[in-house]
Amino acid sequence: MPGMAVPPDDAYPGHQRPKAVRRHGDEVLLASLAAGQSTTEAAAVAGMSARTARRRAADPGFRARLDEARAAIVEDAAAQLAAAATDAVSTLRRLLTADSDMARLGAARAILDSVAAVP
Repeated sequence: MPGMAVPPDDAYPGHQRPKAVRRHGDEVLLASLAAGQSTTEAAAVAGMSARTARRRAADPGFRARLDEARAAIVEDAAAQLAAAATDAVSTLRRLLTADSDMARLGAARAILDSVAAVP
């Protein structure tokens, strides 16, 4: 997550981070974890210790936001797959009228196999 790093914990010796920096660090941590980074990796990007990241991740409110972020990523991926499937079906239908016997046969098999796999 380039450009999103925040100052590390030791940038504020003897003081707590300002709330705005902490909130930004939490947002970076949330985005990094939702994107699949490990807690240790996400903590480094967010400029916090792995222990702090684990503590944040254990918070029920943070956990709920993380679950929502991950669900949104999965929903987006499903939508992209659905769009790609539509394009794939269009391609197979075009191939049913191709000049090549092998292309037509391959398209027909792919369509029949897909139809047979639908419950």
